[in-house]
Amino acid sequence: MIIRHFFIAKQYKLPVRIIVVNNNGGGIFSFLPQNKDNKHFEALFGTPFNPPIQSMVQGLEVPYEMANDLNHLKELLDQPIHFEVIEVQTNREENLNWHREQWQKVYEQLKRDGLS
Repeated sequence: MIIRHFFIAKQYKLPVRIIVVNNNGGGIFSFLPQNKDNKHFEALFGTPFNPPIQSMVQGLEVPYEMANDLNHLKELLDQPIHFEVIEVQTNREENLNWHREQWQKVYEQLKRDGLS
């Protein structure tokens, strides 16, 4: 279904910007308790597969950009929207740690406010 929409947007030159967050697999599963199972987690849940986003997008003759860092992403997002794909590569472990830090800050604030 998404491919059909992709081709419709291309055919009618619709201003569509698609941002692909590429964490090389099932990053969402890193938040589950299974993440601690070092023996089986990657094969069953992480499922890294190095998706060739650039090759797939360019094979469809759609403009592609890789955001190299946050500043580059901001520059790309400041540009007028055409039909394009921007890939943002993320690190699953860094993402998990960042979220845990944020959750801890919220918990500590709730505790200070007497709400926990």
